[in-house]
Amino acid sequence: MDKRQLLKILTKPDLWKKLSPEEIRLYLLLIIFVGNRRNRGKLKWEELKEWLGGNFDIKHLKKAAYSLESFHLVKINCSSKDSEIRFELLKR
Repeated sequence: MDKRQLLKILTKPDLWKKLSPEEIRLYLLLIIFVGNRRNRGKLKWEELKEWLGGNFDIKHLKKAAYSLESFHLVKINCSSKDSEIRFELLKR
């Protein structure tokens, strides 16, 4: 992960105004769980709920995933047939 590029993205004030607190929390969580290679990672659904709260369900995840992808931050695969969420941090 290019930490300089990530820092530039995270310090853009207009970005934070456009994202909900839930979306920001999810994005930061994904940054924490990203693997070392190719900016990809995976997270178990139980871990996601543990970190973001029991009210965070698939509906919230899909909405947040759409928003984060529209800002070219992350692509999330939230297939309901899998207990893992796979994601890739996108390069801006």
